[in-house]
Amino acid sequence: TECTNDAEVIFYTLNGGGHTWPGGGLLPGWLVGEISTDINASPELWSFFSNHPLPNFP
Repeated sequence: TECTNDAEVIFYTLNGGGHTWPGGGLLPGWLVGEISTDINASPELWSFFSNHPLPNFP
């Protein structure tokens, strides 16, 4: 992609994830659909944002 300032973009696709936060608390499948435990989104997001901090603004 042609991102501003050579920004990095990471895109994940989860099959069978339903409407849940990957790796979060489990809700009944009848309520939210299928549940995927293939990835835990919280540490993935923390890793991304800690490696890509916003620049300091005056």
